[in-house]
Amino acid sequence: MHPVFTIIIFLSSLKIGCMNPLKNTVTLCVYFTLLGIISNTQAQWKYENVTEIPDAVIISYDVIYEKELTEKEKMIRENLKKIGEKFPEFSQRSISGKTLNNKSFKKNITVINFWYSTCPPCKKEIPQLNILKKKYENEKVNFYAFSLDDELTLNAFLKENPFNFELITNAREFAKSIRIRFYPTNIIIDKKGKIQFFETGYKSDMVKQLSEKIDILLD
Repeated sequence: MHPVFTIIIFLSSLKIGCMNPLKNTVTLCVYFTLLGIISNTQAQWKYENVTEIPDAVIISYDVIYEKELTEKEKMIRENLKKIGEKFPEFSQRSISGKTLNNKSFKKNITVINFWYSTCPPCKKEIPQLNILKKKYENEKVNFYAFSLDDELTLNAFLKENPFNFELITNAREFAKSIRIRFYPTNIIIDKKGKIQFFETGYKSDMVKQLSEKIDILLD
């Protein structure tokens, strides 16, 4: 038996209320308890990481639990509902000093990323997103990243982890207002300001997915 599952069974025997073995369901309480332990194992996860505020990593194991599948299905349904919606009005200043708002959508495709610096899957996808921006540097494509961090925290992070999007700080309230629940979240907006792509969580082929949608919208 994998040591992670041995630990889960042990914790349930202590009656800490984190697991119901009869329903074969793992709750977020188990995730919080085991987060530090799991991060150091060599286990192979079936799905990629998704982070939900506050800093909880939802991990799907090779054994699929009812709770995890239900949450994944809910997330997919929520994402699909947003396709075709107008992106909400906003006006923000990036750390480079540019004023960014909905007017910049006109005649441009816009890629928007929601993230924060202590989110492991967010950090993991940054190099891929930098590659994506480089690919379209001569095209009419905007790249904006809304960070939940304050500017001081973000600047410290960027010294070791360059992120080449236009970066907007203190975006927690804005993210909450437009129902961004999971991080990272990647969105593509067409020239009319409508959402045409909405994906949550880290995915190894995210650049491919984003590129395919951008190419379609550029035609």
